[in-house]
Formats: sequence, structure tokens, C-alpha cells
Amino acid sequence: MSEAFTYSELAQILPLSRATIQSLTRKGVLPAERRGRKTYISRASVEAFLQKCMTLVRPQQEDAVVEDVIVDLDVEEARRHQRFVLKTPLAARLTTTDAKIIDIDERGVRICHERALRIGSEGRFSFELAGLQRVWVVRARVTWSKLASGGYVSGLVITENDHAMRDAIACLERLDAVEPDRRSLQQKRETRRRKEASRAAMREIPRHDVEQGDLIRTTMEQLRRDPVAAQRWYSRARYALAQESVRRLLPARQRERDEALAIWEALSRQVDLRVVCRIVAADDQTSMPVNSRIRPR
Repeated sequence: MSEAFTYSELAQILPLSRATIQSLTRKGVLPAERRGRKTYISRASVEAFLQKCMTLVRPQQEDAVVEDVIVDLDVEEARRHQRFVLKTPLAARLTTTDAKIIDIDERGVRICHERALRIGSEGRFSFELAGLQRVWVVRARVTWSKLASGGYVSGLVITENDHAMRDAIACLERLDAVEPDRRSLQQKRETRRRKEASRAAMREIPRHDVEQGDLIRTTMEQLRRDPVAAQRWYSRARYALAQESVRRLLPARQRERDEALAIWEALSRQVDLRVVCRIVAADDQTSMPVNSRIRPR
């Protein structure tokens, strides 16, 4: 194999747990090869798997009407529990990671923290109020995580002992430590508008570029979730700047240029760099906030 990954290495790249990757290997979805005491999955197998996933989730033309109806549903219908914002962030701990709770509801919390958390990881989550002889302990799973100013922001869903969350919220309300969240619904509407604009920008990409576009966008999201890997790929790719033919294709903005190079290198330079630049530029205008983008040093 020219390049291969162990289960643990692949779990750091893909938003999948090690157990899920092992299951996919046993089922033959991700072909693997046993070498000594370790199992390796080739880069080609991973790319084929990602391409298959994108083919399965790619919306078909006949689904367009259904999609329009779904988009028109009001975002309030998706919320099942009242969310509360902490007036002062509350100290908490997920397994061995110190964190602070930003907002909370009966089934989950949003936290900020310095150490990276793997999406899909699960463990003991505890928090307490200073001055009270009481600790709330639940079990939680990381559902999303992204870079933010000063560290990371992550979302946790409570998987066990959610009645403790109801008790904690009631206590926080009595102490006037929280207030109802009135901003997130507006943020969801804005996110929906950005996604619609992003889809419109993707439709402008020529048809023969669509297949490459799916792979590029998948890689872009993976690198944004893993800034360490993004830095590594960019460091490899920046030597290409010595080539005039490469420099002519790159965007003028430094951030877009760095991100395009990292994606291009992560895909072994097997995709059209012009397509990478177009997708990065379109997404830069319509999608993720600046602090969650790839920022090579």
C-alpha cells in the first residue's frame, strides 16, 4: 500500500468512531489488510468509501420538491426543549477535559474548552454550582465540535440520567443563573439561509465538476474539523507555490489560498485545482464563520 491508515488514525480523520470503522471493515465496506498485529486500510479504499457516501446522499432531481417543502418548515418546530443561556459560564468536566457550559437544555449542553474532543466520543459529564454542596453527573456524547476563539466549542447530547438535567435547570432558574435563549432561533434561520446560498453556488459549478466537487467539499469539512491535519497538508503543498502555473490559479485572498492548497494536497493533487479554488471561494462567501476555517500558520 502506498499509504494506509490504522483504525485509530482513520478515526481521527473521519467523523466515525473506531468501533464503527471496525464494523465497516468486517462487513467489507472498507476493505482492509492485516499486517502483523495491526490492520490497515488503504487511502484508495477510504476515498472510494467517501465517494460512495456522497453518491448516496446526493439529492436527486425528483427530491427537489420535497427539499423545498422541508426548507420552508419553521425552525421552531425542530426544538423540543427550552434552551437556557448561562449568565456566567458554569465550570464542568467531560471525562478528563475541563470545560465551561455556555447554554443548557434537558437533553444537551454547549460547552467551550481548550483541548480537542473527538466527535462521537462519550463519557462522564459533571458540573456543579460554586457554593452549593451538589454535583450533577450524567453521561454525554460529543455530537459536533469546531474551532473557536481561545479553543473549541462543542455540543453534547445527554445519553443517560437526563432527569438530572431537569433538576439542574430548575436549580439554576431559582438562583437566577440562566435566562431563556432568544438568539439561537435567529442563528438557525441565518444558518439555513447560508446553506441555501451555498447550494445555489454549487449549482453554478459546471456539471463535469460536480463529482470532484463532492469530494472536495467532504475533504474541506474534514480539515476544518482537524486543524492539525490541515496544517500538515498545507505545509506539504506550499512548495507548489514555486510553480508559476500553480500561483496563477490560486485566489488572491490569503485564507482562501491556504485552504485551497491544503485540500488539493490532501487529495493527492488528483483533482482540478481550479475547481478547488472555486468551491473554497463560494463557500467562503456563504458558509462557515471565519474562526472555524483552516488557518495554516
